[in-house]
Order: sequence, then structure tokens, then C-alpha cells
Amino acid sequence: MRGLDGNTQQTYIKIFKAFCQDQDSSKNKENIENAIMEMKKAGASPIDCTSAIVMGLKLPLSEADALVINSPAWRKEREGINKFRDEMDSFFDNK
Repeated sequence: MRGLDGNTQQTYIKIFKAFCQDQDSSKNKENIENAIMEMKKAGASPIDCTSAIVMGLKLPLSEADALVINSPAWRKEREGINKFRDEMDSFFDNK
């Protein structure tokens, strides 16, 4: 797993905030989905996108994660992400 430096994280947060400049637009699902798409295009992973949303909107991790995983940007990868999570859950449940 790659580490994320502070500058990269700040870049993703800036991208997110550019799409969601005020409170009303930040609650607009289309703006959030566009921001997620732009973060992905800039090289962000699902974890990076989730982190930027948590920091940008002060949402709980579970809500930000649901926005990212269910967004059009990550739709194709959703099955693989969920499979990985299920495998990790099984692994730790058996420990």
C-alpha cells in the first residue's frame, strides 16, 4: 500500500473543495460525484477520495465511504473492492 504525502492529500482536498465551494453545493450529489471523478483522474484511490470527503465535509467515515464506493467513478471497481473487504473480514474473523 502506498503512503500518501501531505501535499498529495492537500491536492485531493483542493479538487474536492473546488467542486463543493459552499455548503449548498457540497450537499449536491452531482457535485460530489464530479469531485470524486476528478480526484480519481488526478490519481486518487478510493481511500484518498474518502479521506478528502471526510476532511472536506466533516462526514463520518462510513458516509464518505458509501459516497465514494457508490459513485460512478468507482462503479466498475466496486465489486472488487467489496470482495477484498469481505476477504479481509473473513481473514480477521478467523484469527
